[in-house]
Amino acid sequence: MSISDEQLEQWGEAAERGDYGGGRGPVTRGPIYPVDTVNDSSVSFGFDGDMLALCDAKVKKLGIKRDDLLRHAMVRELVEA
Repeated sequence: MSISDEQLEQWGEAAERGDYGGGRGPVTRGPIYPVDTVNDSSVSFGFDGDMLALCDAKVKKLGIKRDDLLRHAMVRELVEA
């Protein structure tokens, strides 16, 4: 595939306007990174026993902390908002 100077210029102008074309795609899964444990605020919520068991099984499988998994899940959900 060959890209002309004119096409490259058009893409550059569109990018400067914030127009990247396309639409929203699915949020893909990526690695879960530990996050800073010092926070300005915190949120508490409850799980039933089954949900807690699923959460704990996942963190054990991935070798991460529960907080990291829950933050990652919240970020994925909020990105789609």
